[in-house]
Amino acid sequence: MKLRTNLILLFLLFFLFTLNLFSEDFGNYTVVKGDSLSKISKEHLSDPRKWRELLLYNKIESPNLIKPGLVIKIPDFLSKTKKEEPTFITLAKVTAKVGLLKLKKTGMEEWNDIEVNKELVINDIIRTAEKSSAEIDFFETPRTIILLQEQSIMKIKLEEVKGIELKLGEVFIKTDKSDSDKAKFKIKTSASTSEVKGTEYLVSSDDKVTRYGCYEGMIEVTAQNQTVQVPAGFGTIVFKGQPPMKPFKLLEKVKIRPMIKEDF
Repeated sequence: MKLRTNLILLFLLFFLFTLNLFSEDFGNYTVVKGDSLSKISKEHLSDPRKWRELLLYNKIESPNLIKPGLVIKIPDFLSKTKKEEPTFITLAKVTAKVGLLKLKKTGMEEWNDIEVNKELVINDIIRTAEKSSAEIDFFETPRTIILLQEQSIMKIKLEEVKGIELKLGEVFIKTDKSDSDKAKFKIKTSASTSEVKGTEYLVSSDDKVTRYGCYEGMIEVTAQNQTVQVPAGFGTIVFKGQPPMKPFKLLEKVKIRPMIKEDF
């Protein structure tokens, strides 16, 4: 009985080890003149003594077959440089909503209902339904409030600065004023990117065109390596694959107000 149990345990360990050996997560290294199995193992493996596992993973029968030009796969489970796990940083919170609001998390396929006070992290995707809207508060300094309009989809982003990717629909945005000359919020669409600080403005976008309207402050809109500055009272349009249009005067000003009453 004890022997049978030990055999089962050995089989399970071998099975798990085999799963690792044939993992799809790996990096490539091309052998150059002067390389040897020992040298490659020391430079690229977390444990150089696991050179046999490296040979097995690459189906190389002998160390003598490692010659210049050969491409060796270095799996993550053996690599000295392992991929970092994603960091989940809370950037915003849902402070108000009307109607139906959905959320899709990184790596997930399903959309789930979300309620007020739900915290949002990097790469969260938010979607509003018909006759629905939501207020998203990026509460860290400088504070930014976004009013996501009906039938819109946006993604929470963090690159050089916090921001969003507007995949579809329309948003009103209001950012705190700041003494710094650096941009404080970035918006990406299929056609362009824009950077702002101390600004009230509107962005609407689909897969072909993005429209901007600036009501306070100034926005810088970039597409096709060309940037235009859009001052208060002006707007611009960007067609996908083209530079921004020359700013034009808006017909009327839209006052952006939070859905909940508070000083801002």
